[in-house]
Amino acid sequence: MRLIATVVLPGATPSILTGVRYSLGLSWLALVVAEQINAQKGLGLLIYNAQSLFQTKILMVVVVVYAALGLITDVIVRLAERRLLAWRGR
Repeated sequence: MRLIATVVLPGATPSILTGVRYSLGLSWLALVVAEQINAQKGLGLLIYNAQSLFQTKILMVVVVVYAALGLITDVIVRLAERRLLAWRGR
């Protein structure tokens, strides 16, 4: 257990956190695709209605909201990554 706690886990932490960032990005992409396929409310319905009514301003706002959500998620994970890697170095 001591070997795992002092060598294996600290050595694997950067790879684990990279995997978390990557999987969160893919999960946002999957959410956007799922909302576009079967939108009954939310951003998916808003973008569907805006597309059918040729309201490009609303389309752009929804795209910016999607981008902001992805960016916020990435920033949170990067901050957690920085803290965990700094803590690991102690």
